[in-house]
Amino acid sequence: NSCETMGSATTICTDKTGTLTTNRMTVRAAYVAGVLHDVKGAETVGPRLHADTRLSAEMKELLGHLCCICTMDESGFRYSDDGRTPIFQGNPTECSLLKMAEELGFMYADVRESTIGRSANTVDQGVSKVFTSARKMMSWVVPREGGGYRVYAKGASEIILSRVSHICKEGNIVELTEDETTNITESVIGNFANLAMRTIGLAYKDIDRLDADEVDPIITNTDGSPAFSCETGLTLVSIVGIEDPLRPEVAPAIQRCYKAGIDVRMVTGDNLATAIAIAKGAGII
Repeated sequence: NSCETMGSATTICTDKTGTLTTNRMTVRAAYVAGVLHDVKGAETVGPRLHADTRLSAEMKELLGHLCCICTMDESGFRYSDDGRTPIFQGNPTECSLLKMAEELGFMYADVRESTIGRSANTVDQGVSKVFTSARKMMSWVVPREGGGYRVYAKGASEIILSRVSHICKEGNIVELTEDETTNITESVIGNFANLAMRTIGLAYKDIDRLDADEVDPIITNTDGSPAFSCETGLTLVSIVGIEDPLRPEVAPAIQRCYKAGIDVRMVTGDNLATAIAIAKGAGII
């Protein structure tokens, strides 16, 4: 019966990440504090950000800490025996961000352990809002020295951008205008996505008091549920482009399916432009 069912199939619906792609994530491009670092050869973007004198030490620290703190405990990496190849453990997208943080000079284990509200001994003083498909983002709230809290947030770039009211730019925090939003959407997110990269937004905000379950009266999640107030009114730090290359055997396999009369459809929650670029590379469209 199983063979008969498979033999009668006319359509295959396939996941993208880890099925069509290698699930080997690398941060290849970044827009940080108004500074754009596009794809350059086969380089990762972290060393270029580290060497960029246009970015202050404080901005690099903010970006590095954001990546280290606003990621799950299961995500991390170690090096192979030769000390050259990182071996990812946990969520590959988060691992690529942690690798970028290391390239900026911040070891995720050290940052987590030294941060109140994120270390194992003080985690009860922080608040973690884990990623959900309804929100397409996650956040981690930690106490600030001197009082108040800092909210670190990351998620799908278009979702984070819609939650942002300000942006880090040229060493200052300025209000995000509609023109700037359009420019980031088209020239940064659109550009990265057209190169088949997953786009992730990184943001933060400082608050005086925290009601972790308070919801915004206006802003909603993708499923229509009210958004958490702590995840709105954010300040944009960065949009990063993460490359996850196609498996080399994918395109030939899809062509064999088409020759056999079987249609192939890709199922993904990624940015539409990213999905289209991957589908073109795989020969699906």
